Amino acid sequence: MNKRSPVFSSDELLKEFPLKSKIEGWYFSVEKVAPFVWYARAKSIYGFEMCTSGADEPDFMIEQFENTIIRESLENGMYFID
Repeated sequence: MNKRSPVFSSDELLKEFPLKSKIEGWYFSVEKVAPFVWYARAKSIYGFEMCTSGADEPDFMIEQFENTIIRESLENGMYFID
């Protein structure tokens, strides 16, 4: 299988997604949109994106993103991570 080429550089993503994931190539942004409501987004250097909102703490939301990225990559053949 050929290695994918990144669509975005880390520097590009850090401008809009200032939180770097423990998973290589993933970045997050979290915004408080109302009292007790957060909007979190994730994006990879390969162009994959996901978002969620809720009353959970931002750290928990990011942890759930990372768990989903790993699970989908390993169990379902999604190529979110190398």
